[in-house]
Amino acid sequence: MKKNIIIGSVFVLLFSVVFFFIGKSRSQDKIAWVNINKVYNEFTLKKELESKLTQTQNARKKVLDSLEFELKVLSREIKTEEGKDKNKIRLFELKRENYLNKKSEVEIDNDVLQKKYNEQILNQLNQYLKDYGKQENFRYILGTDGSGSIMYATESDEITEGAIKYINEKYKGKTE
Repeated sequence: MKKNIIIGSVFVLLFSVVFFFIGKSRSQDKIAWVNINKVYNEFTLKKELESKLTQTQNARKKVLDSLEFELKVLSREIKTEEGKDKNKIRLFELKRENYLNKKSEVEIDNDVLQKKYNEQILNQLNQYLKDYGKQENFRYILGTDGSGSIMYATESDEITEGAIKYINEKYKGKTE
């Protein structure tokens, strides 16, 4: 009987020690949060692709502006002529149709390119944040964007600046 009490006491003690360490390790889980809008806006890849998109859009706009200018010149010529040259009117209609088609094409191309860049940025950003979490031994990295997904978090748990530094260094090839 005394032997059973000793075995039972040892079992309870061992069980308590195991739960103590499990509880202690769980209480030390690293959970942090990032301001996802700030991380996104400070990401070097985002800035580069945004600049590239702006350059592309500006080049396309110049083409449209040139076509529009030609239309305005032709329109003035038609209005000032008394006989209303039918060839110029047909030419104007063709150029106007070409302009409208080109304008529609440019708008679609700009939207497609912007979506492609956004997808590329988000995919890379998510991968880098995952790598950062593994490197820093975080169990969770939560993202806040002001939409109410995280209602409160202490500032001491915020890792936004460290994450920004890491993803930009990773993008530039400075970290492993």
